[in-house]
Amino acid sequence: METPLPDSNFFVQPATGDEAVLAFSHRGASSYAFYSLLAPLVQTKVFLRDPNDDWYNRGLPCIAGGLPGLCDHLKKVIQQLGLKRVGALGASMGGYGAILVGATLGIDRVLALVPQTILDKRFPLSPACDSAYDIADLYPLAAAAAGTKIDI
Repeated sequence: METPLPDSNFFVQPATGDEAVLAFSHRGASSYAFYSLLAPLVQTKVFLRDPNDDWYNRGLPCIAGGLPGLCDHLKKVIQQLGLKRVGALGASMGGYGAILVGATLGIDRVLALVPQTILDKRFPLSPACDSAYDIADLYPLAAAAAGTKIDI
């Protein structure tokens, strides 16, 4: 099994087959969330970590274009690997990211553990400035994602 670079924030572990899990890390993560937990799975794994704690709204520093750039990059990875079934997993900020990206891409399933679904600077552990986010409330996005099963 390949080991990700310690300073990376996007890592793909390809596998045979047409299924994948996108694993979104939580706020303040210094390594990939779910890396050890998902190790036994035979599916392709894509690990994401937002080092700026921007709730994935601004994408990732290693991928240009903010959130749209991140989604376009993930679409390309999904297409290049021939993936047919894709799920997303995250907890807290990672749960927000899993819902945000999963609903935007229309992936098959999202499992969000205790996600923060509304960004508001008055809430503890929220981003400092909520006005810079296009999607501060996930409900409308999630409600419109008819093809994505979202479990919270």
